[in-house]
Amino acid sequence: MLKVLQSLEPRFEKAGAHIYEELDEIDEVIFIREGTVDVGFRINRVPKYAIRFTNEQSNNVRAFAIGSYNCLTGLRSRFIYKCQSDCEGYSIRKPIWIEIVGEDDEINAYVRQNCKFEYDS
Repeated sequence: MLKVLQSLEPRFEKAGAHIYEELDEIDEVIFIREGTVDVGFRINRVPKYAIRFTNEQSNNVRAFAIGSYNCLTGLRSRFIYKCQSDCEGYSIRKPIWIEIVGEDDEINAYVRQNCKFEYDS
């Protein structure tokens, strides 16, 4: 846990910024602490947003993660991630994330299972 906290880097994105596009290579896990992110895809070059992740004061969720499953599996992004509002949070670079998760087999299995569930849902 200490290594995770030591590896966090601050991250800020303005409203309207694209975090990832479809087929982008994902090289960091982003934890959004405050803000709203729309997730979608393109049909005939027109973006369609299907999911909205939000993290506000009234919400009990502390943060949500973007890119954790992609970093663990080496998959490219299947979706578009666009900031609906200003977003604040932290990120961990891919090699450090893989090292942290891979240190313990039990943690590795747990994180991979949860990341896959979130990614496929």
